[in-house]
Amino acid sequence: MQKLKENQALKGIDTSPGVLIEIEDIENKLIDLKTQLEALPQIISQNPYKGLSAFRELDTPFFFGRETFTHQLVDSVQQKPWFFGSFRV
Repeated sequence: MQKLKENQALKGIDTSPGVLIEIEDIENKLIDLKTQLEALPQIISQNPYKGLSAFRELDTPFFFGRETFTHQLVDSVQQKPWFFGSFRV
């Protein structure tokens, strides 16, 4: 917006009032969005995804809430024979 005003003053370039109003509306919306973004809490300051790196004990805080499923899976595997191809596990 400022650049358009400078061009208009320096070079006599006339910009349609509708365009100027639209640009001003967009700038105001950007200011509002920036304010909203800054108000959001920082949820995760550290990326929990390790990529190809191995998980270590230090990564424990990122893994929780799977205890019930894990116990059910272990019980199921221990109680039932599993067959993979022609080999019994």
